[in-house]
Amino acid sequence: LVFFLAMIFTLCNTTLLISAIVIFCYVVARIVVNYINHHYIKASLFIFLIITFVVALLVVYLIGVSKGWPILVSFDNFLKQYIFTNNFGTFSNRKEIWDWVIYLVSRDPLRLIFGYGYGASSKAILVYSSIFDRVIRTCHSGYFEIFLMGGITGLVFYAAGIIFGFYAIIRLFIKKYYRFALLYLLIYLA
Repeated sequence: LVFFLAMIFTLCNTTLLISAIVIFCYVVARIVVNYINHHYIKASLFIFLIITFVVALLVVYLIGVSKGWPILVSFDNFLKQYIFTNNFGTFSNRKEIWDWVIYLVSRDPLRLIFGYGYGASSKAILVYSSIFDRVIRTCHSGYFEIFLMGGITGLVFYAAGIIFGFYAIIRLFIKKYYRFALLYLLIYLA
């Protein structure tokens, strides 16, 4: 949690998003493991404490900002100025890039099925990036890179790999190798 809070000052939205997802998965896994091991009171108490902690932080934050507490107002201004800027809702204008990738692939049925080929994503984006205000060399998303290079076929194979990876992690949980399963899950998500 301290590491996550310290990452706020890196000013990187993607790092915060990925870290929040990893922390969420870790907490959910801990709860699931406690239920599997029949530690119902411990798991329920853990859920209650997490919800209470989050609600308490949110209430203190909202009250502090509305009452004008200097440290929380400064923190709120910092978040608004550095973290939730640059069109955060679309991940720093990436939506426009992703829309362009979909346009490039969908304008030819053969490209939609098989894509442009390995390594072609940077070339295709660079050639057609004149519509953007800066040079774009990547799709800023591995999934869209795969879609551009391999089309729907590439996405299907990639999805099969992701599903198999989760299946292998679930098998570790079923076999009660919880530590390995949790470690592999965190590495897999990262």
